[in-house]
Amino acid sequence: MVFYASYYATKDSNRFKNYAGEDKVDYICNALNSIGESVLVLSSSKTNAKHFAKREKQHLFGTTDLLYFSSLPKKGMVFHAIDVIWGYLQLFIFILLFVQQSDTVIVYHSLGYRGLWSFLRKLKKFKYILEVEELYQSFKAANSSYKKHEKKVFRHPDAFLFSNQILADEINKDKKPAVIVNGIYKSNHRKTGICIKRVVYAGSLEAQKGVDYIIPVAEYLPPDYEIHIIGFGSASDIQRVKDKIDCSSGNISYDGVFKGEAYIHFLQTCGIGLCIQDENDVFNKYEYPSKVFSYLSNGLQVVANDLIQLRQSEVFPYLHISKSKSAPDIAEAIINCSQCFLDTTDVMEKLDHCFKQNLKLILRGSEENVHE
Repeated sequence: MVFYASYYATKDSNRFKNYAGEDKVDYICNALNSIGESVLVLSSSKTNAKHFAKREKQHLFGTTDLLYFSSLPKKGMVFHAIDVIWGYLQLFIFILLFVQQSDTVIVYHSLGYRGLWSFLRKLKKFKYILEVEELYQSFKAANSSYKKHEKKVFRHPDAFLFSNQILADEINKDKKPAVIVNGIYKSNHRKTGICIKRVVYAGSLEAQKGVDYIIPVAEYLPPDYEIHIIGFGSASDIQRVKDKIDCSSGNISYDGVFKGEAYIHFLQTCGIGLCIQDENDVFNKYEYPSKVFSYLSNGLQVVANDLIQLRQSEVFPYLHISKSKSAPDIAEAIINCSQCFLDTTDVMEKLDHCFKQNLKLILRGSEENVHE
């Protein structure tokens, strides 16, 4: 049995959501199911409502179920602090009662857990795999104590799942078994024809994620091109994006947040996906932009700038690289991209197969260090 600890929430729940993270969890759970593993996702995601959210178990898909731990009402910082402790306690008791030495626990890396997992692993002797999607100590606001604590977290897992090679090189100094999974290696059957001049940016609306580079591009494209921004963020992030769009004379719009099948359907109405980030931002350096594989898996062409984590991935030859982050250069890359179609179906199927084989190796106790 595999237990998967993550701050996970379904799209129709009233819990706090991590859209990109949840899509990755779904993919890994599907991969686990395909190699014969049953999965229970353990979610400590907090309620977004002002009433008590009870403990609840529900079926997700395949042989994957989800268990929400109960959460106290959203009523200020004091309630939140108590709710965090209450969540730890529920998780702790569950692991003590139900997880056996023969089980595997995958943990989506979050410093919210503190030293919980290292203690539980010593106590229960289960196989502990840490999934690392980003390096929190790379935040500019992170102090030395924060960085030191995160380094301690990396000492205890038996194996790792990394989102890119840079993280593997930085963290896995002891060369423990590890698999690199850049994103969602899945090809979704397109239900619509490709509209190559319909361009999309999907994902976080935080300024550091690159959406601000995209908005001015619309003014440099021919009038028959259209840019659609779909994504999530704080109220201030969304308002900033809307204000910038209002000031643009190009054919561009913000279309809201999409999840699950609605997200896939929207992407498949488009022909080109955009991923432009600041290559000098330290946090970006340690995170693989998951939107790249969201685009590829739905048959879109991808325009990106030259990021090191993209250059080190197997799909780099299939990306259309902009000369720079400037709006004219991005527009030029989009126009060139619309005239040169690259089929990524075979490479996606290969990556998916290799990931499942390597995942099976670290689950079944191989002593070899396996990488994508």
